[in-house]
Amino acid sequence: MRLNNIGYLLKEGLRHIFTHGFMSFAAVCVTVACLVIVGSFSILAYNLDIMVEDLNQTSEILVYVDSELSDAEARSIGTKINMLDNVLQATFVSREEALQNFIADHEGDSAFSGVQAEDLRHRFVVTLEDNALMEETDLQLRSIPGVAKT
Repeated sequence: MRLNNIGYLLKEGLRHIFTHGFMSFAAVCVTVACLVIVGSFSILAYNLDIMVEDLNQTSEILVYVDSELSDAEARSIGTKINMLDNVLQATFVSREEALQNFIADHEGDSAFSGVQAEDLRHRFVVTLEDNALMEETDLQLRSIPGVAKT
């Protein structure tokens, strides 16, 4: 019988698996454990990558408009904000919307029951394209006339 005969090799392999059962079982267990560890690490790395990608997409800066500006003047600042390089979109939030959000966040808190829409400022929620350029974009936003603070 030749050693390179596939049938001979399979027969001898199966015979030795049953002859050395404990060692075969240990080898299978170690292989499975290694596959589980590598698979878990791969899934974890993939999920972290997706989470970081989602975090980068949700980077926002709140831009508060000067309280002395009218509604139309406050809305017109949005076009200047949208023209900046790193700005994906700028969403206008009026005083009334800001008050509704404030009330929803502080529901049941009697200390804030007297807050009026006039007490709040118009604002823009500015979504950025790249988090690495956040400081530069913040400086550009502050330089726009009518922006009180970011």
